Amino acid sequence: MSGSVRRWQRRGGLLLLAMGVVAAVGCGGAGITGGSVPIGTSRVRGIVTRADNLSQPVSGAQVRLSIAPFASDRTSDAQGAFDFGRVTEGFFRCAITPPEGSGLSLDWSWDYTVPRDTDMFMIAAVLPSGFDLQRVERVSLTPDSPAIRVGETVRFQATAFDQNDQPIAAAPSLLLQNETGTLRPDGTFIATRTGRSRLFARIGDRSVGVNIEVLP
Repeated sequence: MSGSVRRWQRRGGLLLLAMGVVAAVGCGGAGITGGSVPIGTSRVRGIVTRADNLSQPVSGAQVRLSIAPFASDRTSDAQGAFDFGRVTEGFFRCAITPPEGSGLSLDWSWDYTVPRDTDMFMIAAVLPSGFDLQRVERVSLTPDSPAIRVGETVRFQATAFDQNDQPIAAAPSLLLQNETGTLRPDGTFIATRTGRSRLFARIGDRSVGVNIEVLP
């Protein structure tokens, strides 16, 4: 066998090996999405609950957090809670699929930005199956930009309204950006540290946000 043929075979073998490594990374643990969401300095967690009954958590819901081309999955526990731990900053989509037979909508999702070094906490209020999002004209969130002290409590009221400006019996989801306190499904916020947060309420493509300032 000539030296040129041996060199060609060695090069071809290296090429095939490299292609095999790429295929393993793309199709093995990484999957179609390219793998799990990279670890970073921000945290994303929350609670899945029913929009028609905020006191009823949804256990067994599939929660997917994705930032192209990565995605990670969690299942809500008995209290409806989920936690993705520390993730990179960026533009994310959170999508939730409730368990079969729950009577809840299968198309809940929220696209939002996670800043660096920022903790995000979500109350994911999943709408009843068949709920008509076209009914929603606007969303309100009160009180508007309160300033409270560490240890104090404020109750936020998120309400969706129809075209006749009548309240709708389905609660918007909530998203707290930069956790300066704890947030309950009913909108109760308990301040735990000084700083500024932003609270968003959203249902369908209607949303509103308010600032929260926590003083010493």
